[in-house]
Amino acid sequence: MVVNRSGRIDLLDVSNPDRPMKLRELQANANDAAFSPGGDYIVSGGKDGRLRLWTFAGEPAAAPFPGHEGRVFGVAFSPGGERIASGGDDGSVRLWTLAGEPAAAPFRGHKDWVYSVAFSPDGDRVASGGSDGSVRLWTLEGQPAAEPFRGHAGGVNSLAFSSDGDRIVSAGSDATIRLWTLAGQPAAAPFQGHRGGVNCVAFSPGGDRIVSGGRDDTVRLWTLAGQPAAAPFQGHELGVNSVVFSPGGDRIVSGGFDRTLRLWTLAGQPAAAPFRGHEGQDQ
Repeated sequence: MVVNRSGRIDLLDVSNPDRPMKLRELQANANDAAFSPGGDYIVSGGKDGRLRLWTFAGEPAAAPFPGHEGRVFGVAFSPGGERIASGGDDGSVRLWTLAGEPAAAPFRGHKDWVYSVAFSPDGDRVASGGSDGSVRLWTLEGQPAAEPFRGHAGGVNSLAFSSDGDRIVSAGSDATIRLWTLAGQPAAAPFQGHRGGVNCVAFSPGGDRIVSGGRDDTVRLWTLAGQPAAAPFQGHELGVNSVVFSPGGDRIVSGGFDRTLRLWTLAGQPAAAPFRGHEGQDQ
């Protein structure tokens, strides 16, 4: 799945990495999108402040979810697929049912835009990161589950839970990646190496590696101690906006402002030719 700068979502069949096929397009006006755990649904967060739920066939599965008072930047499904979290430029985190009804009052605490949201693997917590430089951990009722995690000197662009739920990793505009305990304590020294803001971050399925993408056009692979696990992955011609591990953990996919998707081995070698043809940055 690719979110284009235009807001269109492209669904791709990449079973043959050398010849990806576009299955369909969703005119979603989206900033972000996520698959449900079973792959049956897609949720998109819109530039118009609404969330939209789609079937995999591209049909609306519910009426648009109104509530945010500005753009929606981040969306995520709960592990069980029964709830959706969202964050927007109104500074709120919101929890929804699949019918588009609020599942709790808005979570308020961020002082400015919320860029990223993630559920813990057990579904009991939601983490959020925002332009105020903080990472915040919430109960499903919208209560703080810890004091704000502070350390980034700029906005938090992306975050993710480890597969065991014991750690949160965050990517910042201050060119650092930070690893946290759930109490908000640093679990390692800041990861430094990117020459510019870090746009995206993800854990490997086994939880022993972290991948990041930055405005310096590189993808980087790290140990949990913050040491490089490989040389920087070079290939994108503009900033990297999205990274994810394959389910087996042996490949990494990155999307960039150069309008390409790239498939990598863990050693940083291209595993296929770049996927081209998208509009603006790919997420």
